[in-house]
Amino acid sequence: MSIRVAIIEDHGMVADALAASLDAVDDITVVDTITQIRHLDHFLLDDPAVDAVLLDLRLADGLDGLTLVPRLRKQLPGVKILVLSAWSDELSIRRALEAGCDGYLLKEQTISDLVLGLRAVINNEPAFAPRVTRQFLDLVVEKGQHLQRLTKTETEVLQHIARGLSSAEIATRMFLSVNTVRNHAQHILNKMDVKSRSAAVAAGARAGIIQL
Repeated sequence: MSIRVAIIEDHGMVADALAASLDAVDDITVVDTITQIRHLDHFLLDDPAVDAVLLDLRLADGLDGLTLVPRLRKQLPGVKILVLSAWSDELSIRRALEAGCDGYLLKEQTISDLVLGLRAVINNEPAFAPRVTRQFLDLVVEKGQHLQRLTKTETEVLQHIARGLSSAEIATRMFLSVNTVRNHAQHILNKMDVKSRSAAVAAGARAGIIQL
């Protein structure tokens, strides 16, 4: 069974080279290469059958590739998202982890490494470049420590946030005041060391303490 891959990469020559190399592998089929984000709308409207997305972190016009992750997850249920980046700094790795990406490879690696990474994430296994593995593991441990400190009430609030409820709706369901809910939400962000509710949801889902 072939792994169906979409490539989101703003450098046309890089995207074409990746596509040609991956298409030459027996169990991989590149279904599309998206070099301009405006083309992503048309691609997703076609309801494509995609198993994995190769995602560059830094796209044209300063666009952050990780901002596309929630949309890809929503419109391509079950898709695996594998970052392919030139950047191996801790901040980039942390943000990819918080966004819920399934792996993180570097452009300095070989096509063979990329193929192995795609096969790994499809089988629900980790795929990380050797240079970022230690940083990733440290961040997972750190994130796990944050998550373990969530109280039962905070975990329940986070679950409701994941379901798209507003602070007022959560307050009604939990018989709390809106201000209390907002305070719980801020405590969650502080404990998880994230800046947004969506990042907290992604981290909580990855850790298995909430369900999406």
